[in-house]
Amino acid sequence: AFIAKTLSFFKIIGDPATLGFDDSEPHPISWMIKQWTWKNVREFPEPYHKRLFMSKATGEELEASGWAEWTAERINDIEDSTLTAALNGCKIAAQFMPYGGKNAFNDFDGKTAVAWRDSTAFAAMDVFYDDDREGAIDEALGWAERVYKEGVGADGKFSKQDRRLIWAPFGDNYDLDKSHLAYFDSEEVYQRILAVKRRVDPTGVFTPNLFCVGASDKRRAAEAKVEAEGKKEATKHLPKKEKDAELLAARDKATVTRPLLEQAPKMQQSA
Repeated sequence: AFIAKTLSFFKIIGDPATLGFDDSEPHPISWMIKQWTWKNVREFPEPYHKRLFMSKATGEELEASGWAEWTAERINDIEDSTLTAALNGCKIAAQFMPYGGKNAFNDFDGKTAVAWRDSTAFAAMDVFYDDDREGAIDEALGWAERVYKEGVGADGKFSKQDRRLIWAPFGDNYDLDKSHLAYFDSEEVYQRILAVKRRVDPTGVFTPNLFCVGASDKRRAAEAKVEAEGKKEATKHLPKKEKDAELLAARDKATVTRPLLEQAPKMQQSA
């Protein structure tokens, strides 16, 4: 019964007619994204740690690395309550998806900002935790960090390169200007996008936080403004810079000439 329901579900979502989609006509990207968006409530009503990676490994390479077995073990860490190592108060939502690899390029000319077009697979492993349970948050974070450390890197089970998606950031570095090489193909691509951002949005109107292209520009401008306002507040009861220099010069001149003026009559009398 479960298999029949599953096949029925995929048959429905796989039929473009159920979405009112006519691929003979162009559609706005906003409409297309809406069709892709998960419209139900979140999987679990708890806080969570996300770990999402892309990979360009082949099936043979993933098999050789033992990725499938390793993934099953990490899921069992949470889901198998019979294990003594099972995490306390945690749940997992996992997604795995094949990508097109070289077949996704479509005469790719390098002018798009969409990163990791040559990826062959996608893996998302999110751990939810009950923050009312003592120690659950630390265990969830420890599990997520293990997934990242063992899954990605030179000896990674899933990917030899840290490939993340801009819509699914994770970790403790949300300064995109500093962490952009995990989200964009290369430094050259990022600098090109940054140049466009600076040209069309020079004042950072569309920069709500540090996880935005060029956010460091806005932060530096904000810090400079705060510093300038602080100096202005500290000196607002003092003369302006131009007058201040004149007053200082006048004061110094008076200090030097006053004794001379006082002594002048005496010098004349003695003469």
